[in-house]
Amino acid sequence: MAVMQTCCCCGVRQGSVASAIYSMVIAIIGIIYFGWSAAGIGLLKVNGVNGVAIIDAFFALYILAVIIFIFVVIACIFVFVGISQDSKAMLIPFMVAAGLHLLWYVLLFIVDAVFLGMIGGDILYYGYAYLATIILLIPFLIGDIVCLLCVISQYQEYTDGRGRATDQQGTTQTTVVIQQQAPPPAYK
Repeated sequence: MAVMQTCCCCGVRQGSVASAIYSMVIAIIGIIYFGWSAAGIGLLKVNGVNGVAIIDAFFALYILAVIIFIFVVIACIFVFVGISQDSKAMLIPFMVAAGLHLLWYVLLFIVDAVFLGMIGGDILYYGYAYLATIILLIPFLIGDIVCLLCVISQYQEYTDGRGRATDQQGTTQTTVVIQQQAPPPAYK
């Protein structure tokens, strides 16, 4: 039995495609943002701001984010191919990538919490930015969890022998019968 029967008001098959599109867009934005941020931290490190543990932690976290997001983009392509070919094996890379992405969120929350604890008295100056980061990432975290559950459901549908394109075409196909009256007899 699949975890979800529908995904965002549509079938799990269409929801898996929508999940892959959402995840790909978020991943591309993440590659750009965290790549840019890592480059900025790298410039700080080149200019002599070394040895600060939190800067090193954020730098490592941002580089890890770029690597995971690249993996997510590739996995989304596998989902597109897997859905079009009804291949459950093609959905596995996305499930792994999405799981890694969720673990990355946990790491980010931990590093942010440690940073908030380290700044102590400067919480009014620095704390709100990192607290806002945590609060703003929660909707994305929920969206990523829903995407993962949707693709897992499609995988379970394939495992149970359902969820293929031919299965869904049979349920949505309609036949229209038009009855016409015989034409009136011609007048002489």
